[in-house]
Amino acid sequence: MLSTSADARATDDDADAVAPSLPGTEPIEAAHLPLAHLLEDLQIPGQVQNTYIVAATRQGLVLIDQHIAHERVLYEQLCRERGRRPIPKQHLFTPETLQLSRHDALLLQEKLPELQATGFELEPFG
Repeated sequence: MLSTSADARATDDDADAVAPSLPGTEPIEAAHLPLAHLLEDLQIPGQVQNTYIVAATRQGLVLIDQHIAHERVLYEQLCRERGRRPIPKQHLFTPETLQLSRHDALLLQEKLPELQATGFELEPFG
């Protein structure tokens, strides 16, 4: 359990300094970790409900969602490995048939190389 004291109250200015707002339209490949410099002196005094890591920096406390952090690590690992070796594939026991509108079929055809690069196999049928 975490407790707070009168000395530890954060203001909106403190929150902006520790966790600045990020634009929502920036592609994830180009995104950077705005607090990367804080990782050098990061201390981890505890964990809350097996869900959040409580981390202390010189600027204050940071809560890290373990699930989201793990997803980010896996995503970055996939991005680094992309192109180095073939992506493992698992075929469906029973193939799925998709019925697409003409617009969606054209969009799928346009994005097909990207989908194939990430391990998806699609074939025209009918």
